[in-house]
Amino acid sequence: MRVVPVGESDRIISLLTEDQGLISVSVRGARRTRSPHLMTTQIFSFSTFELFYNKGHYSINVSELIEPFSALQQDIDRLVCASHLAEVLIDSLRDDLAQPGVYRLWAYGMQAISRQPDPFLSVHVVQLRLLMEIGFAPRLDSCVLCGSPIEQMADDALYFSIAAGGLICGRPVCHNRAADRQDMPPGGLACLQHILRSALPRLFSFTLAPDVRRFVIDLSARYLNHQMEKAYTRLDMIRHLHADFEPYETPQTDQGAEPTEKDDQSDG
Repeated sequence: MRVVPVGESDRIISLLTEDQGLISVSVRGARRTRSPHLMTTQIFSFSTFELFYNKGHYSINVSELIEPFSALQQDIDRLVCASHLAEVLIDSLRDDLAQPGVYRLWAYGMQAISRQPDPFLSVHVVQLRLLMEIGFAPRLDSCVLCGSPIEQMADDALYFSIAAGGLICGRPVCHNRAADRQDMPPGGLACLQHILRSALPRLFSFTLAPDVRRFVIDLSARYLNHQMEKAYTRLDMIRHLHADFEPYETPQTDQGAEPTEKDDQSDG
């Protein structure tokens, strides 16, 4: 997830593992042309490792490359998205603490960013699911303020509050208390519920109307900054490069689309 050059030929890598969580590993000679660890320790490579542990430090004995995710090195948008996601995960993980759910999410997320036609949407889906995995899931089944269940809310009177952390109903007493409320477009709630509840192999198996896509991207970015108490700026490069990207605004029509499942596009 992170590679730091050391000296003339060595590396220190931040390695996300299923059993040990995030660990720091020293790799001697990894930058030499003939090193067996040259490709396995490249940034974002998916590899197997045999590690040696001594006095609080890890080093590599044997490594084998499984997936280099070479598409990331060939597409600046995908590379920026992967770099952003790595930064978010490193900020959210505790060293040496196993989090197998986050490990699997990283694997599926990297696959989606590398292969899906819309990596910008994919990275926002992953980071929203990550926040849910680490304890920041928004309330999507009832109003955060009054507790009214979603079944009692009108579809055209749904709002989302970043500060409150979930849905806001259309009752004046709730509506007026949430100063940062954001209108929920048709299909927006269904998409958020899909991101929260779906199995990882189907996490990216949906299509969205343009206004719902903008809503999800905008909400994901603002929710991340709020919960992590940090302004993440790497993705601003993509926003500046693509002049056609527009932030979500309250829709003026009733047009929208519910997420529709497609055949699985991830093979794990």
